[in-house]
Amino acid sequence: MNKRLNSILPNLALSWAFLILITPEALCQTPEGQHLQPANDAMNTVLSIAKANNLEQDGVRPWHIKATYEIFGAQGPSKRTGTYEEWWVNSKKNKHTFAGNGFSRTDYFTDQGVFRVETGKDPGIIGPEQIKSLVRPLSEEDFNDFTPEIHDQQLGNLHLKCVVLTWNKDNPVVPISHMYCVDPEHLTLRAALTEYGFYQKWYNSIVRL
Repeated sequence: MNKRLNSILPNLALSWAFLILITPEALCQTPEGQHLQPANDAMNTVLSIAKANNLEQDGVRPWHIKATYEIFGAQGPSKRTGTYEEWWVNSKKNKHTFAGNGFSRTDYFTDQGVFRVETGKDPGIIGPEQIKSLVRPLSEEDFNDFTPEIHDQQLGNLHLKCVVLTWNKDNPVVPISHMYCVDPEHLTLRAALTEYGFYQKWYNSIVRL
């Protein structure tokens, strides 16, 4: 990936803006004219869930989001804070900025390629890709590398449909698995457990665009 400033950056003029906390807020948007329903086939259901919850897709209206995050230690006091901001028009015209505690990274996606500006040291475990799950929660690069299973799950007073994706390549000693739970009616994501459950994300106070 080229690390350089592009002298001609895209004009990311967007229709609206939101200021939200990264937890527990969640957003979902469906492309105009598309009505998603749960499919009988497990993989089709996975793809439907991805379309219903991933904001980064062509066909949706342009949007802008700014999220703040805060990390707490075992004793409670805040350890790190930061922001994630994204402007989206389409897959060839968008901008992502991640900043916090001595580190910042901005990626510009254009029809000429991707251009990055980065300063400081990546914070590691809680980094851009984890924060980015706010707008793209199903992040597996190729769903064909996973075997999906669907089952019902009761979490508190919520009756959810859960998809478990298990890695099916290279015969790992402990297969990688991810679980995503949605409400059956709208396929809105409510919980995501990834990397053997090490990362657990809960989505409440849903805002539908």
